Order: sequence, then structure tokens, then C-alpha cells
Amino acid sequence: MAGTAAAAQKRIDIDPGRPLAAINSVNPLHVNRIGLRRGGIPVAPGALPRNIGCSASGRSRTSFPGVCMPLRLALAAPLAGLVLAVAGGVACADVAYETVLPAVEDETLAEALEGSSNLIALADRLPPTGIGLIRRAAGDVDRLNAALRAFGYYDGSITVTIAGQPLDTPGLAEQILNAAGPVTVSVDIATGPLYRIASIDLVEADASAEPIAQTVDRDGLGLAVGDPARAEGVLQVQRGLEQQMRRQGYPFARVSDRRAVVDHAERTMELTFTLAPGPAARLGPVSFSGLDGVEEDFVRNRIPFDEGDAYAPERLEALRSDLAGLEVFSAVRVDTAEALTPDGLLPLTVTVEERPPRFIGFGADYATAEGFGGRAFWGHRNLFGRGERLRVEGSVARVAENAAEDVDFRLSLTFRKPDLLARDQDLVAGIEYVDEQPDAFARTAITGAVSIERRVTPNLIVSAGVSASVEEITENDVTEDVTLVGLPLSVTFDTADQVLDPTRGMRLNASLTPYPQALGSTENFIVFAGSAATYLDFGTGGSTVLAGRLGLGSIVGAARDDVPASLRFFAGGGGSIRGYGFQRVGPLGDDGDPEGGRSLFEFNLELRQRVLEDVGIVPFVDGGNVFESEVPDFDDPLRYAVGIGARYYTDFGPIRADVAFPLNQREGDDDFAVYISLGQAF
Repeated sequence: MAGTAAAAQKRIDIDPGRPLAAINSVNPLHVNRIGLRRGGIPVAPGALPRNIGCSASGRSRTSFPGVCMPLRLALAAPLAGLVLAVAGGVACADVAYETVLPAVEDETLAEALEGSSNLIALADRLPPTGIGLIRRAAGDVDRLNAALRAFGYYDGSITVTIAGQPLDTPGLAEQILNAAGPVTVSVDIATGPLYRIASIDLVEADASAEPIAQTVDRDGLGLAVGDPARAEGVLQVQRGLEQQMRRQGYPFARVSDRRAVVDHAERTMELTFTLAPGPAARLGPVSFSGLDGVEEDFVRNRIPFDEGDAYAPERLEALRSDLAGLEVFSAVRVDTAEALTPDGLLPLTVTVEERPPRFIGFGADYATAEGFGGRAFWGHRNLFGRGERLRVEGSVARVAENAAEDVDFRLSLTFRKPDLLARDQDLVAGIEYVDEQPDAFARTAITGAVSIERRVTPNLIVSAGVSASVEEITENDVTEDVTLVGLPLSVTFDTADQVLDPTRGMRLNASLTPYPQALGSTENFIVFAGSAATYLDFGTGGSTVLAGRLGLGSIVGAARDDVPASLRFFAGGGGSIRGYGFQRVGPLGDDGDPEGGRSLFEFNLELRQRVLEDVGIVPFVDGGNVFESEVPDFDDPLRYAVGIGARYYTDFGPIRADVAFPLNQREGDDDFAVYISLGQAF
């Protein structure tokens, strides 16, 4: 067949208006034989059973004593229904069949062929007649041939037989009806040679306009000379050409004509794309739709470009993502006008959907060494109409592992005002009450802080401010009143793709806080703390992620015992080195209680592996220590732990359950610890 076609016509010009491919969704299972649940019932004319369900045209079924007929003829012409049944046009049972496809080496092509076959797709909807099965099989010939061409096999052929007979065999419909069981539909596929791209030509739709074909980045189109002549690659080139023209300032750019010429003798395809960029545009006025509680001048101030700037899709996306980041909208859409204004401006319309202004939430966690913990919060996303956020949160910790009077409590209030004096510059203020009794010390405190937070880039945030606290700290049965006034500085760089379950990117945090006596602090010292985490996805779409974290800390300017216990470094527990008790990694006093230190080194390494769609396992290694010196001197050995965790992935984040075993435990350390919480460990 292929040779005849080649001889008759060496080159075929494919109609540009006809889709290059029409491939249905693909069944991911590579199944070559499809067995059906219901079997055929052979029925001889004139010997029809009474009260048997009949199928006519596959659309309606009914039951009559003694005869079978289509429902639409039941009252008007009962005799006509009997005649049709005798002639084989109506069957008293659906025609059962099984489809056999040959193995194809190219798995992607095999899946496409299975996905294109109505014999497989409609396997649970049996044809009511032998003719219906023949028609279904004949339709698959064209569909499977189209799939072959879409993958670059233009000399391929498809042959379908039923019960070993060609589809045009006389009496085949009656033979199908009289079969004792499901008939076999065999599909023979001859792919033939793979055709490849011979040339990709770009032409201008308007020769008088400024040429744009010469500015196209051909390497970025994803298809090159010599590549397989597959439909998806051709369509990818068309999309890429239109995107490149739009990025160059032409919002109405399109490929006005796409022509593919197949050369059977050379087994190649020549492509020609006609570029119609349309007029160049500048960004015009922006109007807003859907605003209710949010003031328009507030969101208008977020527009990251000026009217008259050159059009670029990236600028529209920057506007959309910026407004979405305000957390007051559940949806943001940026639409362009259908035509330019007379002065060449492109009007824009931003349509938003506001989120409910108030929100509530809660969380819980558990650790064998620390007991239960929980928190609840209430907040407002748009307090005064300009994106102001207020959050009130209360939490308890160390429940069930301590007496009631030793349970930890926290109550905090945080306020954030966006765009203070400048865009991307927020005022952040907060106050917190703390009552905690860890093993190292007991503390009651009221703290407050005010800072200016500046988003330098979408991933980089810097902040500076002032903090103050009044604390009562009891350590070694000695109670001391402490006043702390700090000048916190911090830098955060975050490219992680998700908050609770990052699979790629990194997170870097560093803070430096001087506590000068000149401002009222009890002692002069400086606290530095930093951490770095990275997440590597090995091209698995998040199924396999290697996650690592490193933490460092240092306090300079004061002896360890002169630094308030609440600011010293401690390690151990669910958010630090798992397997060890809370704060129990580091120097211990004579009574065995933690004393803290002036420097910290710790690391965590996890392999996050999904084994099912919603279930994963996480082997991990943690390690580190706290040191009395200002910087880690490693005179004391590091404490290590290993463990295994389970993850159950939900829409709001993974539920984490970890069990960890300390490797070089000291007297008083438990043999293992269990942790349960929401979100990954880091």
C-alpha cells in the first residue's frame, strides 16, 4: 500500500486547516488484550426466548413476550421488528468481543494507539449488532492511521480482522452473531519508516511590515531539521513562534498559515510557517473588576509598569502574580483588549475575586519526649481595606509530659501593613506573651517588635527593626528579671516551590541582633543565627526528593552564663536533632538539665520517596551539637540520630510521622522518639 501511494504521488501537501493529530487520552496501562464482562448469546431466528432484554441501535432496551424489536417500533410496527431481527439487523444480546493489539517498541506510540482505539475506549459499551462491531472496527482503521501519522509514520498501515476475517467478508455480521463466545478483533499495525523534518521555513504574511522572522530564536522552538516529523513537535513550533512574537511586543501575533509537505520518496516533511505579528503595542490604561472590600488605589499602586511601556507578556504575569501575593484575592485574571487604541495603546482589564476577609485555623503535633502540642489562630486579611493583615494565635506545648503548671503557653498578635511609604515595603509589628517551663529554665515574658520588611526581589526579603522584652527567668533555682532591647536585622532568600512540602529550590535565612546596654539591655552581646536548606528533585515530579538542611549559630560579646537562658542555643527535638529529648543536645549541668551554649551546629538529611500517590517514606539522618564557645569548636563530639518516617500527602500538606533513634546517646536519653505533625520537618 505504501509503495503504491509513493509511486502515485511523491509529495503530499497536507491541508493546513486539518489537524495534524487527533489522539484521545491515553490509557497508561500497556494492555494488549481486553476481555469484556458480558458474553454474547447466540439466538436463532424464529426461536427467540420470551421476556429477553433486547438492544436496538444501542440506545434503548425493552422486553416483550415472544418477540424482540426496537422500542421506537414497538407499538407502530411489531412485525417490522421481527423482520429486522431475522435479517440480523437487531440482536437480542450485545455482541461481546476482545481486542488484540500487537506489541509496539515505542511505548509512547503504543499508548497513543491504545488511546485512539474506540474498540478499547468503548469496551464497556458493547455494540448491539454484528454490523455495529464491524463499523466500530472500520472506524479504528482511520483513527489508528491518524495516530501513526501524528507520530511521523506516514507509510504505516492498519489492518483489522474479526474472527480472522477481513471486515468486508460477506456474511461476517451473521457470523459474529452466531459466535459461541466473544469474537476476537485483531489489529495488525505496520508502522513503516519514521519520517523526519527536512526544513523549517518562516515567511512574512505582510512583506511591507517590519520583518520579524529574522529575530526568531530557532533554537528555542524545540524542533530542528532531522527531528522526527511528529504532530506535537509541529504544534510546539507554532506555539513557540507566537510566544516569541508576543514577547517582542506584538500582542495579536499569530501563525496565519501552517503548511506541511510530506515527501514519500525521501521520507521527510517540509514545514512552512507564515508569521502575522500584527501591530506592535504599548501597555495602556488598566481597569479593575470585582473589587469590593479592597480599595482600588491600593491595588493600582501595585501595577509594576507605567502606561506607555512596551507590551510584554512577562509584565502582565508580573502584575497577576503580584496581586495574587497580597493574599486578599482567590483569583486574579489579566485580560487584554481586542484592539489597540488609535494611539497604539493596549487597554488591560484586571478581574479579581476577593477571599473571605476572616479566617481561622488550628494545628497539632506530638512527640514522645515533649508530649502534645496544639495551636489555634484567627485572622483578618483586609482589616482597613488596603491589605492589612491581623493574626491572633494561641498555642500550648508539652502537654501530658509535664504537670499542668508546667505546660507551655503562648499568645501572640501580629499586624502587617503592606506598602508603607513605598511599594513592596511592609510594616510588621507584633506582641507576645510567653509562659514556658522547659527543663533548662522557666520563663515568663512579654515581648514586642516593630520592623520594616523590604522585598528586594520576588525571592529576596530584608528587614530591620527594634525588639524589646521584659522577662522573668528562673534557672538553677535562681530567679532573675531581664530586660532585652535588640536591633534585629535579617535576610531571607527563598526559591522553594511549596511552603509545607518543598520539592525543589532552596531557603536561606540569616539574622543578626545586637543587644546593646546603651538601649537598656541587661548585657552587651550579639546573636547570629542562620540556616540553609536545599531540595533536589531528580526530574521525578516530586516523587523522589533529596532534602538537606544546615544550621549555625553564634553569640559573641558575653560569657555564656551572662547571656539570658532564653537567648542561648539549644538543640534536640522534633525541629532540630530528632531522637534526642527537647533541648537535650549540648552541655548538661550537674543535675542533668540542659544549660545551653553560645554556638550551634546541626544538620538534617532526608530522602523523601513517594511509594504511592498519597503515601511516602522518608529515611533520614540528623546530627549536631551545642558548644560553650562563641563558635563551634567541635571539642565535644557531635550527636547523631537515624530514623524512618511516613508521609500521608493531603491537599493542604503532608502529615508527618517520624521515629528516630539516637546513635551516641548519653545517660538519660531515650532509646527512640516519635514525632507526628503537619508538614515536612524542614
